[in-house]
Amino acid sequence: MATKVFISWSGDQSRTLAEALRDWLPVVLQSVTPYFTPVDTEKGSKWEGEVARELQESQIGIICLTRQNTEEPWILFEAGALSKHVGKSRVCTVLLDLDPSDLEPPLSLFQATSPVKDEFRRLLATINNTSDVDQLEEKVLDRAFDKWWPELQEKLANILQEHPTRGRKPKRGNREIIEEILALCRFIADQSERDEARQRQAAATRLLARYASGGLPDALIPESPEWRAAIAAVLSTFVKEQETKGGEKGEPEPGG
Repeated sequence: MATKVFISWSGDQSRTLAEALRDWLPVVLQSVTPYFTPVDTEKGSKWEGEVARELQESQIGIICLTRQNTEEPWILFEAGALSKHVGKSRVCTVLLDLDPSDLEPPLSLFQATSPVKDEFRRLLATINNTSDVDQLEEKVLDRAFDKWWPELQEKLANILQEHPTRGRKPKRGNREIIEEILALCRFIADQSERDEARQRQAAATRLLARYASGGLPDALIPESPEWRAAIAAVLSTFVKEQETKGGEKGEPEPGG
């Protein structure tokens, strides 16, 4: 079974770093399957479906940090989600033109990896040890890492050259930050409500099936208005479907 690695990023420099890691990791560790969303605007729109599913199936998370994105709400949101699903010890940050001392909680709580050989070797060991199967022996891992590290080292140098240091991103106004956090909170709340609605609908369907078969006395149906409304909705849909089917069956054959 492949070890799934969820790569989080935000901003052009961070995306380029994420792409480099996506291409490089499976070369060194063939058991690794990385995931990252290549288009920034898709991250929010896909979060409920594809991205959330990939995160839940991942065994380890990597957060690509630069001076421009350490305060971005989406980075902080995905960092919290990763910590919840894979555990804090399996979330690692990769720092580009940053020092660990530049970070603040919660990002400072994760294992930080600077773009130097020894620290990337430690990151590879963490990923390798996470795998349930196909773990490389330490000597084999060392040989593979030593062979492929120069390729990644060159890519990291090119990224820094193509994206010169511009200093930390200017602090945004409180209103802008609050509005973005509010949008995230609404997204989380909407997702939670949809999950609860689906659960109520599924439970109502099971209750209705038992009731229709005589297996559930009317007195045992929950008195909660929400449950009653859900059951009524399912029953109404069921009746309409039956009426539609009945109408189709009752239509005369052409030429009859």
